Amino acid sequence: MKELAIICVVLVCVFTYNEACTCARTHPQEQFCNSDFVVRARILRRTVTDSTEFENVFYTVLIRQNYKLDDVNAR
Repeated sequence: MKELAIICVVLVCVFTYNEACTCARTHPQEQFCNSDFVVRARILRRTVTDSTEFENVFYTVLIRQNYKLDDVNAR
């Protein structure tokens, strides 16, 4: 009886984990078309600042290739 209870708990955990991941992957071309901007960049520096409530991470990047960024999208 104890083994049956353990098997039931394991099966419930497996099915719960399986149902939690329902997002379908999108094609890279669809991701490109739905994006406001697309660039190829290199991360130069990562800066972590600690505060009392939050941890902030700032990145300094070098934009190598600009694929989808115009003056309308630039802010």
